[in-house]
Amino acid sequence: MEIGGVDPMKWTVTSGSLPAGLTRSDQGVISGTPTGSAGQYTFTVTVTNANNLSSSKQLTLTVNGSSTGSSGGSTTNS
Repeated sequence: MEIGGVDPMKWTVTSGSLPAGLTRSDQGVISGTPTGSAGQYTFTVTVTNANNLSSSKQLTLTVNGSSTGSSGGSTTNS
């Protein structure tokens, strides 16, 4: 999905944090396997382009526990 702006785009978590076990790349990709407690994790991401223009969005990621001990999750905009 192209959102406009001048590459390169750099994504950062500027408030809150991702659940333990997850990481975020400078390109905005969240990856890993949650290792923390089930629940909702709210954080703000900011994307900044090559012209130093930025935009921020608050996101909530939900980590669901299961009887097998593994976790799944989903992300929603707040």
